[in-house]
Amino acid sequence: MVDSFRVNPQEYLSVTACRRNLAGDVGSILRVHGFLEQWGLVNHHLEGDKHAPHMMGPPSTAHFNVQVLDTFVNSLSAVLGMCYLYKLAKWTH
Repeated sequence: MVDSFRVNPQEYLSVTACRRNLAGDVGSILRVHGFLEQWGLVNHHLEGDKHAPHMMGPPSTAHFNVQVLDTFVNSLSAVLGMCYLYKLAKWTH
């Protein structure tokens, strides 16, 4: 990990990048990465959040316009409508 950081010390060395290049369980890699960061052996002179990953978690879905229309009344009316159409179809055949 330290050698990977020294290749490009201006870039944040993330746990994900370490996991891609190392064989081992995730928990151990996380602990070693945290230890190295705490003692200043990796990511020691990077300024603030400028070099750190921007976000932890899934990407934003704020651009989706979601309207919740599936209420009990709408579901009930849909089922009753299907029942009516089914009965209507039986009468015509």
